[in-house]
Amino acid sequence: MTIINRRKIYIFLYCLGLIALAIFFHADHFLNGDEGVTLNGAWNLYNGRRLYFDFFSFLPPLSFYLIAALWYVVGVSFWSAKILSIFFLLLGALGLYKIAEKLKPGNFNLLVPFFFILSSSWLWIINHNFFQLILVIWSSYFFIIYLSSRRRRFLFIAALLAGFSLITLQQKGLAFGGASGLFLLFQPLELGFRNRIKPVLLYIFGILASLVVLLLFWPPVLLWNNLLIFPLFNYLESNRISYNLLLLAFVAFVALIFTLRTQLTKSKLFLLVITGALLISCYPLPDYYHLSLALSPLIALLPELLLSIKGWRRDLWSWLSLGILSYLWLWPVSIFFAFLLFNFSFSAPYPFLDYIRRECPGEYLHVGPFLPGVYLETGKLSATSFDILITGHQTESQFIQAAAQLKAAPPSCAVTVFSPSLRRFRHDINNPVDVFIRDNYQPVFFDGAITVWRRAFLEP
Repeated sequence: MTIINRRKIYIFLYCLGLIALAIFFHADHFLNGDEGVTLNGAWNLYNGRRLYFDFFSFLPPLSFYLIAALWYVVGVSFWSAKILSIFFLLLGALGLYKIAEKLKPGNFNLLVPFFFILSSSWLWIINHNFFQLILVIWSSYFFIIYLSSRRRRFLFIAALLAGFSLITLQQKGLAFGGASGLFLLFQPLELGFRNRIKPVLLYIFGILASLVVLLLFWPPVLLWNNLLIFPLFNYLESNRISYNLLLLAFVAFVALIFTLRTQLTKSKLFLLVITGALLISCYPLPDYYHLSLALSPLIALLPELLLSIKGWRRDLWSWLSLGILSYLWLWPVSIFFAFLLFNFSFSAPYPFLDYIRRECPGEYLHVGPFLPGVYLETGKLSATSFDILITGHQTESQFIQAAAQLKAAPPSCAVTVFSPSLRRFRHDINNPVDVFIRDNYQPVFFDGAITVWRRAFLEP
C-alpha cells in the first residue's frame, strides 16, 4: 500500500469519526425554547399559516422555510430537522477546515473540524443562530478565496451567502455583511478609488440580490416593523444580562490580535474583523451560546495560535488568548459531559406531552410564556398568533390581542411553563393572557415547572 493510499484511508476514517462524533453529541430529543421557535415557525408554515400575517415573528424567514421545505419532502418529524442540522454542523466543520487550509496548509489543520464539533456539542443546533453561523463560515471562505485570487465570482458568491445569513438572523447578518463591506472599502490606497469601490458595489449587489426575495412576499412596511423596529425596542431590555462574558471575549480577541500582529495577512485580518463585528452583535444577549457562535470563525486560527506558543515559551498574549477562548468554548462543554455522565438518556421523558395528546381534544393549544416546541410535539397549533408571550418582550397590545384570540376561540387546554430560566425575563404573570387562563381554566396536570390547564366547563 502506497503512502498516498494509506493517507486517504486515514482521512476517510477521520471523517467517519467526525460524523459519528457529531451524531453522538446531538442524538438527543429535548424540549428547548430556542429550538422550539424555529420548529414552530416551520410547523406553522407546513400547516398553511402565513409568516408575519397569520403568526407573528421578529425573525427573518429562511430557517423556517428551510425546515418546512424539508418536511414537505420527507414528512414532519423532529428527527428530520435534527439530521438536517447535524449535516449543517458537518458542513460548518468542513468550511472552517478549508479556511484554515487557505490561511496556512498543514496536517495540524485537522484539529479545526474536530474542535468545532467538540465545542458545538452542547449547542442547540435546530436554530436560526446556528444556521446563520454556517452561512457566515462559507461566505468567509469564498471571501478569502477572493482576497487571494481577486476573482469577482467568488466575491459575488460570498455576498449571496452573506445576504442569506441576513435573512436568517438580521442583527448578526448586518454585522457580518457590514464588516465585510467595510473591509473591502478600506483596501490599500495604491489600488485607487475605482478599484476599491467596484468590489464594494458588487458585494452590496450580491447581498441585495439575496434580499429581493423578501419583497416578493411581504410589504416593506411589515418587514420594517417586524424585523427591525420590534427587536430594536423589545428584544434588548427583556434579555438584559451581565456583560462580563462579553468583556472577557473582547479581552481574548485583543490578546489574539497582539499574538498574530507580526504575521497578519489580509485573510487573517478579515477573520478578526468579522469576529469583532459578530461579538458586537452579541450585545443584546451576551451569553455562552451567542458568544460561542460569534467566536467560531476564530477556530480556523486555532492551529496558528497553538503554534505561537511552540516550545511552551512565556508569551503572555498567546496564553491569555488561548486560556480565555478555551474557557468560553469548553466550559459549557464540560457541563454537557457531566450531564451525559449522569444521564444516559438522549430523549427526556415528558409525561405532560402524553397527557395533552390523550386528554386535550381539538386542533389548538396555548403554550406560554416560552416553550413553543410543545406545538410540534403534540401535533397542535397555537390558539393565538404568538408562540412566545413574555412581558417586556411582547408588547402590551400583543398581549391584549392574544387574550382576545383566546377568548374568541378558547382551546381545550393551555400549558404554562414558569421555569427558573424565565426569571431573567422578569415575566409578570398578571398579564391579560395568564389572567385569562387562571380565570377560565383549571390546573389538571403538573410536570415540574410545567402546568397543564383544562377549560373549567369541559367534561373530564
